[in-house]
Amino acid sequence: MARTRWRELYRNADGDGGLAWEPSNDEATLRYPARFATAPVDAPLELTGPVALRLWISSDREDLDVLVRLQHLDVDGEPIPAIGPQGGPMPMAIGWLRASHRELDPARSEPYRPWHTHLNPQPLPPGEPTLLEVEIWPTSISLAPGERLLLELVSDDDDLANLAHNDPNDRRTAAGATIHVGGAHRSHLLVPTIPG
Repeated sequence: MARTRWRELYRNADGDGGLAWEPSNDEATLRYPARFATAPVDAPLELTGPVALRLWISSDREDLDVLVRLQHLDVDGEPIPAIGPQGGPMPMAIGWLRASHRELDPARSEPYRPWHTHLNPQPLPPGEPTLLEVEIWPTSISLAPGERLLLELVSDDDDLANLAHNDPNDRRTAAGATIHVGGAHRSHLLVPTIPG
């Protein structure tokens, strides 16, 4: 949308471990899987459009699958689900990336839509923080005062029916990998805010 204002939500090392609009200079690490929520909003907030996650991650494994979900939480912290293709509840948005397929096409990529070539698989360098840029499907979420946005990094998506990545011979779990936040490794979620 023409009036979109792109903003970053950072997972910081300080505070309550949630998502904040301001970055932190303090570096920290967390274990995958993980969940990060914003503070309750104090005014209506609309997020409409594509979303992207810049995630710094390291692992001793040469490959892993990052599975991302965005959830809309009500004032009691309960998810407000979207309706999926089979009519059942779904997260508000989903995204995924196999780490070895992180190579971008710079001519086609946008900050809000990383374009992966999938042509030259690159193993993860052992133990080295590596940037993954994860495309998350477009969404439209209208948060009322007291509601929150939740970012989930999950190890599997077996509950997503036909959208699940559940081939037992083609799984690269990210469980136990290290997520890097703050300082030089500012993992963040790029969201499309729409002014009222």
